Amino acid sequence: MNVQKRASYGSVLHEFGHVLGLMHEHQRQDRGDFISISPFLLDYLKTCMPVSAVCKDVLNAFPTISSQMHSAYDLCSLMHYLQNQAPRHPSDSRWSQIFGLTDNGKSQLKTCAQQFSKLAPKCQKIGQKCAISISDADIVRRFHSLK
Repeated sequence: MNVQKRASYGSVLHEFGHVLGLMHEHQRQDRGDFISISPFLLDYLKTCMPVSAVCKDVLNAFPTISSQMHSAYDLCSLMHYLQNQAPRHPSDSRWSQIFGLTDNGKSQLKTCAQQFSKLAPKCQKIGQKCAISISDADIVRRFHSLK
């Protein structure tokens, strides 16, 4: 696990999610039912040169991958990226909206966000990094055969 010196609490939680076997939620093959990747990012995936750090980041974080663990799509997963990746790429304003929500996504967000209703507003949005979601915990239990 690689955690940078000034990593936030949420970043550490996210990395521990990987250690426990969780994948990025937004890389699931059914993501198109819940989010729509912005056209600029889709084009960037096709044309970026892997020598740049931004391109490497995008090529690692946005292609869809298959998984043997199935669960409902979880916009509240700590493994989901934020809609706004601009802090990572401040010189390019297109990163302020890397995906939108489909109608299914809007409905699912209302459902999953209720589990964080007593936490700060930043914890009630897509890609929250405040706590493991119910779905994340269920996957870890199943993956590690815990009851």
